[in-house]
Amino acid sequence: MAQLERLGALFRQRRLEKGLSQEEFSSMLGLSRTRISAIERGVPGQSSILAEVADALGLDLVALPRESAEAAVARSRADAVRARRRHLSRGSE
Repeated sequence: MAQLERLGALFRQRRLEKGLSQEEFSSMLGLSRTRISAIERGVPGQSSILAEVADALGLDLVALPRESAEAAVARSRADAVRARRRHLSRGSE
């Protein structure tokens, strides 16, 4: 699988984990649903907005090429768990 396809698959997986449809996610970013679809399929020519999409999904685009998609997802899940624990611990104070 090419790098853009791996990145797109990671973006799709993360978007689904957040419970967002392509329509909802594209609306959040002010992009068309077809543009999100193209990014998730790894269609070339979308690189100008990859950082914005990664940021919206809580992913570090700079770190992604150095790690596998599975490692990036595991890291982002761990980050989400830590953030949730911090949030919950603040609520009990």
